[in-house]
Amino acid sequence: MKFSLAIYNAKTGLFQCQGCGVTVKPPDMPCEMKAFARACNAFSHQHRYCVHPDALPAVALSLRQPWAWLMIRPDITDPAERAAALAAGLIKDIENRKKRWHFRGRCLVHASKGMTLREYFQVQRFAEGLGITIPKKPDLQFGGIIGEFTVIDRVTEHPSPWFFGPYGYVVKDAKPLPFQPCDGALGWFTPKLAVA
Repeated sequence: MKFSLAIYNAKTGLFQCQGCGVTVKPPDMPCEMKAFARACNAFSHQHRYCVHPDALPAVALSLRQPWAWLMIRPDITDPAERAAALAAGLIKDIENRKKRWHFRGRCLVHASKGMTLREYFQVQRFAEGLGITIPKKPDLQFGGIIGEFTVIDRVTEHPSPWFFGPYGYVVKDAKPLPFQPCDGALGWFTPKLAVA
């Protein structure tokens, strides 16, 4: 994972990335920078990480299968087909949670290790109602990063068939990534990935 330390300059009131040199005011800091700082207890409030656009997001969210697969839909690779599937409600575009988050921005999708048969069949029935056939359990990936998306909003109601509430986090630009095994965690977390 590529990231650079961003250091606060008290004279200018700006954070400057030590990798790319970009300076930002604290209120305009990218979501990735804020979220990673919250996840990293080793750094004081005077330091942040700057995640570059061409790098992987610095934070991840763990989803249980087959919800993670429905969010990423690795079976649809053509951009035009993905856009059509999203418009038709065939790609999960809402992540439902009981807690309120303040996070916005790019996020890695971690497929958790656990999934019961009851969970699988419940989701399978729901997906079939939307015209989606999910893979069999042995064909799903568990315990690692499978993709990424961007969180753009938090809602308490939404016309999407994927909204159940009480809080729905609207996502866009979901896409699959090569599987990278790593441990997950509850809430937002910093994945420990092998450095290329």
